[in-house]
Amino acid sequence: MFPQQGKPVGDSTTEPFTTLEKTQAHRYVLLNCASVKPLINEFKHHIKRSTRGQRVSTTEVEKRISKEFLDWFPKRIMNPDIAETISNDMKVLAQGPAQDARRFSAYNINGFKFQNLSR
Repeated sequence: MFPQQGKPVGDSTTEPFTTLEKTQAHRYVLLNCASVKPLINEFKHHIKRSTRGQRVSTTEVEKRISKEFLDWFPKRIMNPDIAETISNDMKVLAQGPAQDARRFSAYNINGFKFQNLSR
């Protein structure tokens, strides 16, 4: 689903994500993944239906997506009524990121080399 782009330079170290980092990474991936867009739209409709006819501003909808979509998404993906129609990639996305991240001292991508300050 996400092909590797670029090349790491040097050895890697493994470091655990903090809870905040894990949440932010998961939110970023879900909200910027083209295959998740239909489910974001479904969630928007869910928000509008749940307000019982009250008009909801675009800003309020976006706030609720930011706060609530991470909890709603895995529940929707694992819903037994639709589970057979959901791709394995979507099921993996619903699980969230790994507990640990690999850190490199430098990374080459798109003709640029990015280095940590410690390097």
